Amino acid sequence: MRYGIPHSFAVSPCLPAAALLALLLVTAGPISSTALAGPNAGGALLVHALEGITYTTEHVYGYCHPRPDDPTAPRNEGAATITGRWVEDCSDVDSSFSDAATPQVWVVYASFTDDNYPSLAGVEFGIEYSPGLRLLEWGSCADFEASTANWPASGSGTIVVWVGEHEERLVPAYWFAGYAPSSPFEEQEGLHFSVTPHPINGGHFADRSPAPVLDDIALYGTLGFGQPGTAPCPSVDTYVIRADGSGDFPTIQDALSIAAPTSVIELEDGVFSGEGNRDLKFNFTSFTLKSISGDPERCVIDCGGSQTEQHRGIRFDPGTRASRVEGIGFRNGYSGSQLGIATQAKGGAILANGGHLTLSNCVFEDCATDREGGAIAGSGFPLVIEDCAFRRCVAKGGAAGALEIGGNAKLVLRRTEFTDNRVEHPLNGHDDGGAIRVVTGNLVVEDCVFQGNRANRGGAAYLLSVDAQVSGTTWSDNHALAGGSVYMAQNQVRFDHCTFVENGAIRGGSIFVDVYPSELSVDSSILAFGPEGDAIWCGGANVSVRRSDIYGNAGGDWVGCIEPLLGTGENIQRDPLFCDLEGGVFTLDSRSPCALNATSERPTPMGSQPVGCGPSVRGVVPEVLRGDLARAVTESSAESRFGFVRITPNPASRDMSVRFSAPSLHGAELIVLDPTGRRVQRLVATRDATPGEFVATWDGRDAKGRDVPSGAYFIRLSAGEKNVTQRVSILR
Repeated sequence: MRYGIPHSFAVSPCLPAAALLALLLVTAGPISSTALAGPNAGGALLVHALEGITYTTEHVYGYCHPRPDDPTAPRNEGAATITGRWVEDCSDVDSSFSDAATPQVWVVYASFTDDNYPSLAGVEFGIEYSPGLRLLEWGSCADFEASTANWPASGSGTIVVWVGEHEERLVPAYWFAGYAPSSPFEEQEGLHFSVTPHPINGGHFADRSPAPVLDDIALYGTLGFGQPGTAPCPSVDTYVIRADGSGDFPTIQDALSIAAPTSVIELEDGVFSGEGNRDLKFNFTSFTLKSISGDPERCVIDCGGSQTEQHRGIRFDPGTRASRVEGIGFRNGYSGSQLGIATQAKGGAILANGGHLTLSNCVFEDCATDREGGAIAGSGFPLVIEDCAFRRCVAKGGAAGALEIGGNAKLVLRRTEFTDNRVEHPLNGHDDGGAIRVVTGNLVVEDCVFQGNRANRGGAAYLLSVDAQVSGTTWSDNHALAGGSVYMAQNQVRFDHCTFVENGAIRGGSIFVDVYPSELSVDSSILAFGPEGDAIWCGGANVSVRRSDIYGNAGGDWVGCIEPLLGTGENIQRDPLFCDLEGGVFTLDSRSPCALNATSERPTPMGSQPVGCGPSVRGVVPEVLRGDLARAVTESSAESRFGFVRITPNPASRDMSVRFSAPSLHGAELIVLDPTGRRVQRLVATRDATPGEFVATWDGRDAKGRDVPSGAYFIRLSAGEKNVTQRVSILR
């Protein structure tokens, strides 16, 4: 006998879950795949004993929402009164009865973690119980039900659906009444009642989104009679995934589909590829996806995409909560029309259209798109990118070789490299942002490097209707038709302590400012040696330049709208004296006019790089470093020909390979220094050695075996009076 079911249906055993829920969720569109982790991910289905309730047929809906025997508690008409334990959260669930000879009542609850933002509209589950247990009555706590023909026999299943949605952490879904009449209780060993996956479709929670997402029920409870049952509360866990499929789950997506929000999914080193390890989907959830080693060169998601077979790494859908990706490399992603409509065809490695995403210590290589964002594309959400690298990414049919963000988003870039990214558009003059394009919103760029990027407008960056703050950033060898490094329109942009070197364009070799109402402020920066175009081109915009050096640009330095600013505000036009311009080392010689004008009020030099080309690290690097991903620091261009030091990976989290060579290794020493010049570790010491190439390893520890903290360090090869030094960043 059933109670409390306004609408019920028999279920064909051939009817799939998606079709059934589509029938019941009458306002919904197409059902989403269970591979999409949704707002109910990681939830549990538990059985609670209503100890102390006297069973009666008078309570129609009351068993779904029993009230405590408390005169101050809210009253629910027709609700049963509990004299025992009152359920407020998962920890209150009672999973056993002390008596089975008299009729008892129990309730099935959907339970979620405090980190969930549940949107529960339906539950699909089965039941299994001991032969000695007899069910007297049962009823749904929802508005619709569709059961298998033999429900509620042991091994049968049902689906219940609400018209609205539930956002509580504990939601009653079903109730049962029963007892064990046949023999004394003490003789019925193992008497139990369990919730299980649906016998046809498996166990799922459904949300109330336009395309409902089915989340796998992660945990199931058991009710014991005269013995303990189980009530496994959902929890935040850490799962380890291996590339060979031998981890806690076979694939990354398997873990994403079942893990509770805020869980951590750790990847061991290896190359993750194929179905389940690419085209990953975060939906309404909050996860951390990270490598165990922290080395994006050794832990890689290879998307295996191409123009004819398109695959990306991850898609973050609207409603995704704060998520984090750390220490992972992404390569060979390719997005286009095969992956969806125009807004879904962007982002070769990552597409993010919602939530709050942080990327830390990741590398994106050789990714491409037929649309916008060779590596990453997104709209309308906060995105933080720290200590990452984007290399050789391409937008073949739109804009933004590496990264495109729009829709009033906030983008923060810190200590990140953009190298050799480009845009290839068939319509000449309409490809924007060789590395990044930001359209509307806020942009913060700190201590980054943009090198060798190409586009028609904005060789490195295209900014439209953006409020931007850019500091400590180096722009070199970027090229375009307009704005060799930066093309900006209708923006308010400030550059502080930046270095622009060897960037070129027909107009605006370094910066192109489009028409009013753009506002550009350049402070304490260097714009030098552009092979083409004037340093700054401005079309009627408000431009302010202070305490900056503009020098050696082929199309003119202080020309056009900035001509009146030379000689004011401490502005100069002199050779900045980079330590090794040809070698790409933009640190400043101690005689540089950009260093000599430092005062007590403004103690830092112009530009993004430190002062010093000396033979030792002490005195070369200021106490406050700018740009952990800056180029290598060497003692001078002449002495640098003494030998070389190459470090891979760089940045590194722990083990790194140090390849070095010099014509003479008599008395050679390879040591690690901190920024103050203090020796941290000695890697190699020789009295004599045959010249050649050698390889040493540094494990990121000091001489006492302790892990060094994150930051910049220097590995120096010296022999006699000659030495060469290479900078390395440690990221923990």
